[in-house]
Amino acid sequence: MSNNFQKMRAIAATIALSLTAIKPAQSATLTYNISGTTDSGPLVGETYFGSFSFDDLNLTRNGSEFLTPANLNLNFSNPIFSNATSVLPAQLAFVDGTFLGLNLSTSVYTFVPGFFSVNEASFAYQVNQQGGAGGVNYTLRQEPAASVPEPAATIGLLLLSAWGISKKLNHKIE
Repeated sequence: MSNNFQKMRAIAATIALSLTAIKPAQSATLTYNISGTTDSGPLVGETYFGSFSFDDLNLTRNGSEFLTPANLNLNFSNPIFSNATSVLPAQLAFVDGTFLGLNLSTSVYTFVPGFFSVNEASFAYQVNQQGGAGGVNYTLRQEPAASVPEPAATIGLLLLSAWGISKKLNHKIE
């Protein structure tokens, strides 16, 4: 009986140590505000604004990545654009997890992400066969991140528990 108690205590200690090693992954739906003013062309001085969001859990943070925003709304001189009104699906560009900007093309407006930095992002437009361009400003809305258990740690804990139970059952059978 004492031997079984020692084994159960060892299994419980192992499980307790496994639980302390679990580090929750930080996952959040991030929302950016986007704004800008045209610098050239027939719409010089016009402003635009909008927002988009995405789940950063979908980023691997390795190399170049593109995510489709969950919500995208842009208001530019009264036309409102969203994912549904773009010629190609809107994409958010990242390199090694760093946000570079919005990649979006409509029949009038094109948003281009930066190559190395979000500060290089820009947009261009074509109205009545006249073109223009402008800068883009992205501002991350500060919202608290949700804590999500790390999948590998959870699976490891389940496997460890299953191993301990199988050992205990095996011992009872013998």
